Amino acid sequence: MNKTSQWLTVGLMLLATGCQSGKKANNNQPPSAPKKPIAVALSAEDFVQGEGEISNAPTDTHGTVITQPATTQPATSSQTSGLNASKTIAATYHVAGMVGQVNGRPIYAQNIFKDVHERLTDLGQRLPQNKFRQQASTLLQGRLQQIVMDALILGEAEKQLSQANNTGILNFLKEERKKLIRELGRGSEELANERSRTTSGMSLDQRISERRNQIIVQSYLKEKLWPKINVSRKDIERYYHDHFEDFNPPQTRTIHMIRTRNDNVANQIDKELTRGRSFLDIAGDNVLNPRDWEKKGLFGKDIKGNPFGNDALNQATLTLGVGQYTPRMKVGSMHTWVYIDSVTQDQAHSLREVQLEIERILKQQQYNNYTEQYQKRLLDEGSYNDMQVMHKRLMDICMSIYVAQQ
Repeated sequence: MNKTSQWLTVGLMLLATGCQSGKKANNNQPPSAPKKPIAVALSAEDFVQGEGEISNAPTDTHGTVITQPATTQPATSSQTSGLNASKTIAATYHVAGMVGQVNGRPIYAQNIFKDVHERLTDLGQRLPQNKFRQQASTLLQGRLQQIVMDALILGEAEKQLSQANNTGILNFLKEERKKLIRELGRGSEELANERSRTTSGMSLDQRISERRNQIIVQSYLKEKLWPKINVSRKDIERYYHDHFEDFNPPQTRTIHMIRTRNDNVANQIDKELTRGRSFLDIAGDNVLNPRDWEKKGLFGKDIKGNPFGNDALNQATLTLGVGQYTPRMKVGSMHTWVYIDSVTQDQAHSLREVQLEIERILKQQQYNNYTEQYQKRLLDEGSYNDMQVMHKRLMDICMSIYVAQQ
C-alpha cells in the first residue's frame, strides 16, 4: 500500500447479487438484505483490479456469490481481487462489492469507483452530506450506465466476431503487449507489470484485455452503423449557410463613448477634440465624462454588428476605422461621441475550403444519433440487473466510504 495514499475509515457494504444470466432482473423482487458493514480502511489502491476479476468466486445453486466468514483462512491470490490492496478484506471475503451482472458477467464496485475515486474523495471532503449525495448519485449513475452499455455492446460484438478477425486482433495485441513491456519495463515483464499497476491500476494482461474489448467494440460499431450514414451536397451547403458566421466571423470592435446632457460640457468636449486632445484622454476626464471616466468610457470589447438602439449612431459607427470617432450626435437627451479603439477580423472561409470539415461534422452527428438509437435498443432488450438496484448498492458503498468522517 502506498504510504502517501489518504486512508479513509469506512463501513463498506459487501453486497452479493443473485443475477439471472438469461433475463433482466424482476423489478418487483425485493433486493437481498445487505451484509453487515465491515469497518476497513481504503485508499485509491483498493480499487485496483486484481487478476481474473474474481471470476472464480464460489456461488450457490442460484448463482449468488458466497462470502466467507471472518474466521476463514486467507484466500489465495486468485481469489482475493475484489479490493485487492486490502489484506483484511481479502482474507475475509472472496468477493467485495459485486453490485450486479450484465450478460452474465459480474460488475464489481472497484470497476465503478476506480475512475471516480479522486473526484468523490474531493467532494466528500468539501460538501455537506446531502449535497455530496446528489452529486455522487449523478456521477455513479453515469459510470454505471456506461459500464453496462459497454458490456452490452461487447456482448453483441463478440457474437459477430469471425475467427479471422479474432486471429488478427490477437496478433495485434501480442505486439501491443511487447510494446508495453519495452516502454514500461525496458524488456522486463515483471517491471512492466509493476509500473502498469502504478500508473493505470491494471496489470499488463488487464490492459491488453481492455484494449481488446475497445478494438472489438469500435470495429463492430463502425461496421454496423457507418454504412447507414449518408451526407449529400445539399446537406453540406445547408449547414454552411446555417452556420455562416462560424466560417465567416464578423468584424468585432472595441468601442469607447463620451456622453453628457450638459450643453456647456458638450461644447467644451468639441473644443478639446478640435485642439487635438486624444479621445481616450477626454473619456477618462471625470469632469468632461463623469459617467464612465474610470474605464475611459469603455462601452465594450468584441462588439459585433449594430450595438446601439439608434440607427443613425449605428450607421455612423460602422464607417469608423481604428482611432476614429463620430462627430457629436444627439441621442435622446444625451450628447454622444463614439470612438473605435481596435478592430478584429478573423479569416473568412468559403464553402469550398470547409466542405470536407462540414462533411466530417455531419457524418459524426449521424453516427452519434445512430449510436444513441442503438444503445437505447440494447438497454431496452439487454440482460442486466435492475439499474436502480445496482445504483442503490453503489450509493450504499459510496456513502460508507466518502462521508464516514462527517
